[in-house]
Amino acid sequence: MLVNATFEQKTSNGILVSFLEVFKGTVINQHLDQGFAEKQQYKPNQKLKARILFVDQQSKKFALTTLTHLVAWEPFHFSEDFKLGAVLKGCKVTRLEGKRGLFVKVKGAQCYVKASFSFE
Repeated sequence: MLVNATFEQKTSNGILVSFLEVFKGTVINQHLDQGFAEKQQYKPNQKLKARILFVDQQSKKFALTTLTHLVAWEPFHFSEDFKLGAVLKGCKVTRLEGKRGLFVKVKGAQCYVKASFSFE
């Protein structure tokens, strides 16, 4: 569902927005159109278009996205380089997620890579 949301505040992993006058939801950094850098540009009560991704039935929390291709409901087309097991060169690590994985930027796309680390 596409909604007109209002920026409320920044959080450690994204932003908090309100919509339809009574609901609040979060947009995590990976679902901000320009990632973490875009989060710094929001001003109080700024209006933005967002799409609801899912609702957690138990906690009654909403997750939203501001990614252009999802807000416009257009599919994202991966190049032939993105195949299971492919080794990609020119990747830039943008964030480390503890011992679970990391986020990389490659050829204009931000991706999550599940990884296990051994720090000895």
